[in-house]
Amino acid sequence: MLRGVRHNAKCFLGFRSFQTFEESTGRCGSSGGRLASPRDRAENEALAAYTRQFFAPGNWPAWIGATDERSEGAFQYRDGQLAGLWDPCIVTTGWSANGGRRENCVALSTDDGRWWDRDCQRRMYYICEYDY
Repeated sequence: MLRGVRHNAKCFLGFRSFQTFEESTGRCGSSGGRLASPRDRAENEALAAYTRQFFAPGNWPAWIGATDERSEGAFQYRDGQLAGLWDPCIVTTGWSANGGRRENCVALSTDDGRWWDRDCQRRMYYICEYDY
């Protein structure tokens, strides 16, 4: 069974446990990590490739660490850095959905690596990252 994957100074680890966004955030934090927060295109591609393998077969969207709870349409990581600015496709046409005010948390599609805007109370798999 595939476990985590190292990319540069991070280790990504997927969890097949259905949790809300906040529950996922807490579980990653309690194990010394945080929800996955890809900071550039290469990191996002590595994360997408890992999730395709880890969650196969099928598409199981998994929480990553970005939200637009502070300002609709302005996705940020928990540290305040804007998310996805390194990839114009993610900020605009790369979104599989943008649910407006009701959907504020981001999930990574495990079949094509696209980002989804989802209801934060939805229970989904999640991906943590750890400093390596």
